[in-house]
Amino acid sequence: MVLELDMSLTPNAYAVEIKALNAAGDSTDRAITPIDRLSPVRGNNGWTDRGAIENARFTVHNTQPIPLDLVRYPAPDRVTFVERSRRVVYSRGVAWGPPPQEESRAHVPRPRAFA
Repeated sequence: MVLELDMSLTPNAYAVEIKALNAAGDSTDRAITPIDRLSPVRGNNGWTDRGAIENARFTVHNTQPIPLDLVRYPAPDRVTFVERSRRVVYSRGVAWGPPPQEESRAHVPRPRAFA
């Protein structure tokens, strides 16, 4: 997945998951494991420059094959996916993703390394 922007952003780390839609067209909740957790491709947490615009391209890829034998939506011959992203929060230098109900909490900054 490549997201290209016309502005420069701070290259934060994001946890990106791919999930399938159910027969009603709804995405599954956090209790159900995602099909895959996408991995940054290159750059700083997946962020690279887009021409003269710094940190304007975010690139991640799947780490395993995406199955196509899932629930069909919106038609019998289609499987639909949704990507879910959230900012990675650091606690004592360890990255973790907050549960959905905590996504609006303030970001806990990464601890600074002191020499």
